[in-house]
Amino acid sequence: MSCSESPPPADGTGREAWFARLTRLVEPEQNPAGVVYGTILAGSLLAAEVPKHDTLPRAAGAVAISLALYWIAHAHAHDAGTRLEAGSSWSIRTLARSAVRELNLIRGAFVPLVVLLAAWAAGAGASSAVGAALISAVAMLFVLELIAALRSGRGPGAVVGSVVVSMALGAGVLAVNILLH
Repeated sequence: MSCSESPPPADGTGREAWFARLTRLVEPEQNPAGVVYGTILAGSLLAAEVPKHDTLPRAAGAVAISLALYWIAHAHAHDAGTRLEAGSSWSIRTLARSAVRELNLIRGAFVPLVVLLAAWAAGAGASSAVGAALISAVAMLFVLELIAALRSGRGPGAVVGSVVVSMALGAGVLAVNILLH
C-alpha cells in the first residue's frame, strides 16, 4: 500500500470496503472486458434464442452451449491474431493461454443464466424468467460501467456519459427480445 492510499476501515463496513467487495464480485483483475462482453452476449442470446414454446432448461442449455462456442471462438481468434502479429506457429499452450484469458466471457454470462434458472426454479413462466435474466444483464452492465466511471476520477459528465452508453447496450438487448417475441 502506498503512502497516498488510506487503509480500509477496520470493521469493513465503510463505503470503500463495500465498494471493494462489490467490485471483486463482478470484475476480475485480468481481462474485465470479457465480463462485459459475456454479459452482453448472454443477454443477447437469451433475448433471441429463448422461444416461448421451448422449456427453460433446454433453452438455458442451448444458451450455455452457444456461450461455450463463443468463448472457444473468441479464444481462438485472440490466439490466431497474436500468432499472425508475431509470426509464430500454433500450439496447444498458446491456445490454452488464450482460453484462460477469455474465460471471463463465461463469467459475465453467469449472472443472467443463474437468474434465469432461479426464476424457473421458483416457478416463473418462460417470459418472466427471461425478463428477469435480461434485467439482470442490463443491471450488470450498469454496475460494471458505473464502477469504471467512478474509478476514472472524472467529473459527473463522464459518469453520466459512461452510464448512458451501458444503458444503450442494455436497451439493445431488450429491443432484441421485444422484436423477436
